Amino acid sequence: MALRAIIWSRSAHCWVQSSEKLSPMPHKAIPTLFDARSVDELGIAVRDHLRAQLLDVHTGAGGIASCARMTKAAASELWFCDYGTLVELSFPESDYLRIQVPLKGAAVTTVGQTQSIVTGDAACISSAAASIRFQPDFCQFVWRVPQSAIWGKLAALTGNPLTAKLKFSPEFDLSTLQGRLLRNLIGSFADATNLPSSSVLCSEIEQAMITLLLDGPLRGSTRLFETKPPTLAPRQVRAVEEYIEAHWDEALDYEILAAVSGASVRSLFRTFRAFRGYTPMDFARKIRLMRAKELLDEADRSVSISAVAARCGYSSLSAFSRDFAKAYCISPSVARGR
Repeated sequence: MALRAIIWSRSAHCWVQSSEKLSPMPHKAIPTLFDARSVDELGIAVRDHLRAQLLDVHTGAGGIASCARMTKAAASELWFCDYGTLVELSFPESDYLRIQVPLKGAAVTTVGQTQSIVTGDAACISSAAASIRFQPDFCQFVWRVPQSAIWGKLAALTGNPLTAKLKFSPEFDLSTLQGRLLRNLIGSFADATNLPSSSVLCSEIEQAMITLLLDGPLRGSTRLFETKPPTLAPRQVRAVEEYIEAHWDEALDYEILAAVSGASVRSLFRTFRAFRGYTPMDFARKIRLMRAKELLDEADRSVSISAVAARCGYSSLSAFSRDFAKAYCISPSVARGR
């Protein structure tokens, strides 16, 4: 099964489509990590929280107002940064990928002799030591994901251990279909921070984002997925279904699905498609909607419909209502009121 098909299945399972309406300011849901009002405060904050060094900062008559917000999923961190003035930071070599997604303004990321302008639809991917010069009106999301997490997902997808260092293109075009999806996933990541069951939601969105990195930005990705995966035995498919039924309210992890089936995720998806007519994520959605109906049928009205949706893996109430109505021909509110 093609990697792109798995990406779309994973993303649909997160209920995040490019047409889904997000909060106009999703970063507001992310907890504030620091709010620096002086050069000294900013220097200490970037050193302690970002492991970076402050190289340059321009201050006006009113001083500075630099802030950063951060939230976590299972493996990665999502940051929102707005320095409010011209700032240049130096970052050391790291064991994580740094994906800069601009919201407004411009910045220049320099790695060695290579410069990447981060603005508009131009995102940047880096991991080596870098200096980043932020213009006064620039703000961004930064997704930091450990390379070990990417290696684990890649091994689960292919069924093969990683034998070479992963290399990513430094520039990522956010105007492409993949770029728009990444932007939407990041917004959903931020929006889900304060929702009930946010750890499950953010972990599943994180996995969709990691898988997306492996289709396009990863150099040589076509070669990694060009071989046709083998078909699994019926017992392997049933083992995965039983696992999903037992762990419906937990994040579905590629590595775990691969371990349960004893095969690669590509083989698993291909076999599900061929013999079940749906993907593992489709099956998880079916089970979660069944559990949602059971929760709504219960006499306890203290649990809101939004909380039921979040527990069942939805970051969007409208998407939950749409899928619930499609499955049961009634809305969640009608099911709750019966």
